[in-house]
Amino acid sequence: MQSAFDDLTALGPNGIQLTPGNAPTYGFMAYVDYVGIPVKTHQGFTPRAIRQKVWQDEQTLSGHWDSVHPPRDVAEDWMPDPVHKDQIIEIMYPGRALGNGAAIEHVMAMEQNLAVVVSHIFIQLNQGSLSKRTWQKLQDYDRIAEVHVSANAGDRDSHAPVDENTFGLDWAREKGASGTPVVLESYLHKVEDDARRRQMDIVRGSG
Repeated sequence: MQSAFDDLTALGPNGIQLTPGNAPTYGFMAYVDYVGIPVKTHQGFTPRAIRQKVWQDEQTLSGHWDSVHPPRDVAEDWMPDPVHKDQIIEIMYPGRALGNGAAIEHVMAMEQNLAVVVSHIFIQLNQGSLSKRTWQKLQDYDRIAEVHVSANAGDRDSHAPVDENTFGLDWAREKGASGTPVVLESYLHKVEDDARRRQMDIVRGSG
């Protein structure tokens, strides 16, 4: 965990999203506090293991994270309990809960806090599960708590590096400029340092 964290802090971000998948480092959270960079936790991150189970059942979270995915093994028409209204829940891709326009319209009507993942929106649009009208309505929604960006070909969530033509990037920059956290979710561990810095510059609009 500490090695991955150090690699990311070297890029000069305004904050880091802590996600599951790295082997634990003793004293990791104390080290994060010492470094002093703001962090957000996502989808089962725990400093004590590679990951933690997120949902105890379809409507009960097993812990606290800043943002989470909907439960995996539920029907596409799953909706969060209103008790989780302030929990940031990710919009997903077709085949998953919150993976279509009808579900997005529903959670907006519920005033649910959302993380809008532009790569997931791109897949929904390409696969015909989201209309341009609903996408426009979502862009104007006032309970977007985070925006996540990466690239894909419209068929699967590949977390590919972004470029200037990446879907939703201009909108993400606008949201970032207005104070909404923007999370770069490209797989940076697969590219070299110069390419990592280039990714940061593109998202910031300084590339």
